[in-house]
Amino acid sequence: IAPINWLRISALGVIWGAAFMSTTVALEGTGPLSLVAVRLCLGAIFLLTLNLSRGKSVPSMRGAGTLWVFIFGMALLSNAVPFALLSWGQQFVASGFAGVCMAVVPLFTLPLAHFLVKGERMTWRRVVGFGLGTVGVFVLIGPGAFASTGANFEVLARLACIGAAACYAMGSICTRLSPQTDLLELAAATLTVAALIFTPYALYSDGWPTWPEGRSLWALSYLGLLPTGIAQI
Repeated sequence: IAPINWLRISALGVIWGAAFMSTTVALEGTGPLSLVAVRLCLGAIFLLTLNLSRGKSVPSMRGAGTLWVFIFGMALLSNAVPFALLSWGQQFVASGFAGVCMAVVPLFTLPLAHFLVKGERMTWRRVVGFGLGTVGVFVLIGPGAFASTGANFEVLARLACIGAAACYAMGSICTRLSPQTDLLELAAATLTVAALIFTPYALYSDGWPTWPEGRSLWALSYLGLLPTGIAQI
């Protein structure tokens, strides 16, 4: 792997890793549904603006019905649903637990890819690599991630975080099976569809959100622009 790609992977690790802590901070000033809606909208606006500056927008719908089916699937499985599950779950569990759940995404991805993605065989080398990586995450985050918070919905919240990991795994399979197209156009379309699906639901359930202040505002802005928007590049 070229050194620049190691830098990209490291940058993604930092950006996405900090998302769990930022979600916990953002929830101090806004509800979980409003958080997801704002996050999706900020990310979609960023990517649409970036594509317009490139003279592009989103993939054409003409003759691309199959592609848009995958876009719809990715919008739900890689964005709207897991964002909502994590935002709700992190009201009752430690952000470290959510991070550990994301570390086991390969546990769901490996068998799915083995059967659904050509050339992605579940070899012993990959299974061992996954196991070592997961143990490493447990060691780095520490046992505190699994400590009980005593919250009423803690068990359901833990299941929500695990469900989010399963959604990300299925979303990654959708991404691999999607017809080829410009990747930034694909990302912009996916986030836009997710925002259009989720925002009306959030407004209906929570009403017009109260704009957070202080560090909650900074955390929400971070979630929308970096892990949801810039990381797509």
